[in-house]
Amino acid sequence: MRQRGHGRGVIAAIGLLLLFAGLVGGGVLWVLADREPESAAESFARAVPGCTTTLTFGEPGEFYVFEELSGIVAPVEGCQPSTLSGRPFTFTVVDSTGVEVPRVADDSVSYDLDVGSATSVARITIEEPGEYRISVLGSDPATVAAVGGDPEAGVEQLRQAAIASIGGGLVLGAFLLWLSARRSRRAATFASPADPGWGVTERDHARRAEAQSEPTLPAPSGGRQVPVNPMAPDERRVAQPWSVPVGGTPGTAAAPAAPPIVVDGSSTDAPETTDAPETTDAPDTSDTTPVPDESAANHEHDVAPISTTEPQAAPPPGPSPAVAWPSDLEPSPERDDADESPSRNGGADDTPA
Repeated sequence: MRQRGHGRGVIAAIGLLLLFAGLVGGGVLWVLADREPESAAESFARAVPGCTTTLTFGEPGEFYVFEELSGIVAPVEGCQPSTLSGRPFTFTVVDSTGVEVPRVADDSVSYDLDVGSATSVARITIEEPGEYRISVLGSDPATVAAVGGDPEAGVEQLRQAAIASIGGGLVLGAFLLWLSARRSRRAATFASPADPGWGVTERDHARRAEAQSEPTLPAPSGGRQVPVNPMAPDERRVAQPWSVPVGGTPGTAAAPAAPPIVVDGSSTDAPETTDAPETTDAPDTSDTTPVPDESAANHEHDVAPISTTEPQAAPPPGPSPAVAWPSDLEPSPERDDADESPSRNGGADDTPA
């Protein structure tokens, strides 16, 4: 994050620098374009009337000869400027061998600057660089011959360069500033991606589709909420009033009856006994305190209508039916009392008859 923020700052700084440089450079070039004619006119070579002046051309080209009314009069060694009243302004240019340089009349260029005001009178062509001599005649000593190019020649190029500099600085600087601001907005609104960094799998698409297809659950109404017993059964059961179980003492399970012992009469000599009691009195269950059923106690949270019928007492238990034992568990016919003396059952003598 710090490197990204630093990069955005660098981009913004470069944009501001380009914007400032374009504006400043364009302004400087525009000022130079305004000053170009003055600078060009100041660099012209001048010759006063009544004298012959030596000119040095560094390169071949086409030059203008201006009739300039100037306040600047350069002194010439060995020559005193002289004029003749009523004489028109004329000049002659010859090379080092004395051959006159041809000229062409041209009054298309003029200027009015601090150095003076002038209008072109002719145009000459210098084919070879070197020294040339110019002789000027005129009626006014303040009127001189100025030799040079067009003062407005470089103005257009400088102004075009100034416009290009300003436009380029504005475009590049504004673009970089916009790019930096866009990255800043992206960093401010950044959010963690919804998908993992290692890509999205089919399972992720399925989970997302399932989550979007699930209905929205209603919000709680704000009423009183009751906790649910986690051990409660899934189905709802209605509690019934307690009653005495049929066939036994309330609250107690009936004990299983002992199976009868089958004795084979041919294998024992013991006589039948009649001393066993005939019946057993059933316990009175009228005063027994009822014991609630455990199954009903486990469902106290269920509510059911209360029955108005009174519990009925169970009838006394009768003799248990015989139990059919399996063949492998059938008891042996021999009894422990087979060896006992028959005297216990009638007082018979132990001596066989």
